[in-house]
Amino acid sequence: DAIAAESPDAISDAGEVKRTILARERVMSSGLDHGIAVPHCKTDAVTRIVGAVAIVAEREDGVPAIADYETFDHTPVRIIVLTVAPKNYNAPYLQLMASLSRILHASSAYRRLLKCTSAESMKDFFSSKQKEKTT
Repeated sequence: DAIAAESPDAISDAGEVKRTILARERVMSSGLDHGIAVPHCKTDAVTRIVGAVAIVAEREDGVPAIADYETFDHTPVRIIVLTVAPKNYNAPYLQLMASLSRILHASSAYRRLLKCTSAESMKDFFSSKQKEKTT
């Protein structure tokens, strides 16, 4: 809903995007290692690649609020990077997913992302990682 509100020109049917993401998750969890989840899908309900990044808050007892999200190393999910692309965006979609994988699996990069406290600091994080890749 937040992505649809932020980019109404890109999403024609937010309900379809949700259904497609959840259907993809039922096939295989997008939980990775180190508390990272990368839910993603391709659907005709979007006109361009869109996404969002969320840092999952901890409850009062110190456990992340989404403790039951399946990950490879069984760590609670703390970082969610959701991406959605049009069905015909094969190459750009694969490039994005490869780039996200590289950035998030870099040595302790996820720890830097966890320290982000605003949308601007998250943008700066991903921009700096993209610059590192090109230099």
